[in-house]
Amino acid sequence: MTTNTMRPDDRELVRQATRSLWRGMDAAVAFGGLRTEHSVPITTSFGAQTDRLQSIVVRNSRGLGGLSWQTRAPRVVSDYALAGDITHDFDSQILGEGITALAVAPIVVGTQVRGLLYAGRRGSDDDRSGEFDTTRLAGVASAVAQELRLRDLVDERVAMQQAQAAQAELAARAAEAERPSAQLRERLARVADRTSDPNTARELRAILAPRPAVAAEGALTERQRDVLELVACGLTNPQIATRLGLSELTVKSYLRALMARLGAGTRMQAVLFAQQRGLL
Repeated sequence: MTTNTMRPDDRELVRQATRSLWRGMDAAVAFGGLRTEHSVPITTSFGAQTDRLQSIVVRNSRGLGGLSWQTRAPRVVSDYALAGDITHDFDSQILGEGITALAVAPIVVGTQVRGLLYAGRRGSDDDRSGEFDTTRLAGVASAVAQELRLRDLVDERVAMQQAQAAQAELAARAAEAERPSAQLRERLARVADRTSDPNTARELRAILAPRPAVAAEGALTERQRDVLELVACGLTNPQIATRLGLSELTVKSYLRALMARLGAGTRMQAVLFAQQRGLL
């Protein structure tokens, strides 16, 4: 699954986690959201007195949440209004809710931040003194991350099964398409044997001559085979890069090289050609 694809029930997962924080943590308000493309819009809140919090759209390094995103670690400010190590892009929303102390934890799946969870206190919460204990906040964020990763794995497995079914169908069609080709080759071979024109016979035999076989061993490097096997499983370039610990640019470079070596014009054609030659 691509990093920023959001399933319909992922938002509900964050809503439940936010409610759990609000009920179980020493906080007057809790809110959060999942990353879309380049930002984390706040989509759920509990304990809020206005709807201002859900107008927040966090970007990397902007605000306290952006700092947490950037560092991939929980962050806390005990006096939000006077905090000097964050940008104050969202003062109207945070201070408008009367929030004085604020904590945030990132939802990190693998190496990627997939969302943010916040807990806040208001200045009127006299019985809630001192800094937040972020242990619970970080624990809830970690639990959400684990659930998202499990859902990713299920989606990847489904995609793999669909890709394998599609490849089987493609291979069956290719085999079916080869039958008339074999019949045509037999007819051309008979013409080449019977013709009295040596030039015609020579040209027909040149056409019918088998192409040089690609050796099964050494035709692809080990890394190229690793990449192609994951292509065959239906994984995208970013997913392959994550799985193999490579950059996406490196994965693309491997794909270009192996497609050129196999004489393939597409990723799936490369898979089919490799399977036909016993390379996968």
